[in-house]
Amino acid sequence: MAGCSMMKVDRTFPDLKEIPVDLATRFRQMIEWLEIANSECRLTPYKKISHIYQIFLSQGVLKCLFRRGEDDISFMIEASVYLLDHPLDGSRSSSPTICDFAGVLPTIFVTFRNKRLGTMVSGASVEFMEFVHHIQEHIHRTSFPEIRTAEIHKISLIDVRFGNMDRNAKNIIVKVEDNIPHFVPIDHEMCFINTGQNYNLCKPYWLSLEDSSIYEA
Repeated sequence: MAGCSMMKVDRTFPDLKEIPVDLATRFRQMIEWLEIANSECRLTPYKKISHIYQIFLSQGVLKCLFRRGEDDISFMIEASVYLLDHPLDGSRSSSPTICDFAGVLPTIFVTFRNKRLGTMVSGASVEFMEFVHHIQEHIHRTSFPEIRTAEIHKISLIDVRFGNMDRNAKNIIVKVEDNIPHFVPIDHEMCFINTGQNYNLCKPYWLSLEDSSIYEA
């Protein structure tokens, strides 16, 4: 990202004073990583996508992705979906749990001033999760793919609840823990209905899969 320099955070959403201490600490760490990467000119495009930048630690460990742009609303929507993907027993404001229900990754909207250029920069910082592939690759590449129905149900529920218009094969990733695959939803900027596309639940992504092998799985 051009114009590497120290940055001054102007605002965040959520407000770090209004969320549980553990989550606020997590977000402060994400902001600090962004500040360091920006000052050291280590924000490089993610997979050649010009508006998404990788936030690495000095040891080369990828910690977050920063999506930069001018549409603050879409970034705040992303952060809102994370906040609303709260535990069943309470709201995000009263729960120390970092990831719950459908497993939306920690996301914070940040606006900061580039001190060298004097310009404002806005975007969403999303915690990075190592994954093996996307859901469709998991289904087609694995002889007997394990489909965790409860996780798919939870993703479908948040999509219905938040009016997600953009669930597709690329925004459900598969992570593996103890040789068990888990599905994680990503990319939620087109939730809560938008002016570019009428809300339509007739054909969610998982209902549009027509390959018989997927149904068998």
